[in-house]
Amino acid sequence: MVFIFSDRIFSFFVLFFSRDMDRVEKILYKQKHPYYAALLYITKGDYDEANKKVELLKKWGRQKEMRASLKAGLNIEMCDLSAAKKEAEEEFKKGNTEKAEQSGTLAIEASRGLQKYLLYTSLARQRTKPNRESFF
Repeated sequence: MVFIFSDRIFSFFVLFFSRDMDRVEKILYKQKHPYYAALLYITKGDYDEANKKVELLKKWGRQKEMRASLKAGLNIEMCDLSAAKKEAEEEFKKGNTEKAEQSGTLAIEASRGLQKYLLYTSLARQRTKPNRESFF
């Protein structure tokens, strides 16, 4: 019994407190909950599948909060800045890339676990786009 729950406890601490993104990603691939599946689809850029997984979450209780945070992540990824404004996004849109870079770096450094993973992978994907429209 202890061994069964020790794996879940370890996964919890890695997902929410770790700064090692490789370890977070490995744990994410093992999870079966729609929240984690949606996160993976967001980081891969498959927004339609991510929306399907978000819709599987319940509209009440703690899953309502999960649904809201995933919707915000999707809005950032899909460059819907009216629904998800960030300090770094505003500076990037103004053309002030230095301040946007500083704000984005601070946001990544201040976050942990899944939030850091989402910001980190979003930034990495945006940097590879030739016509970058968004910071994250």
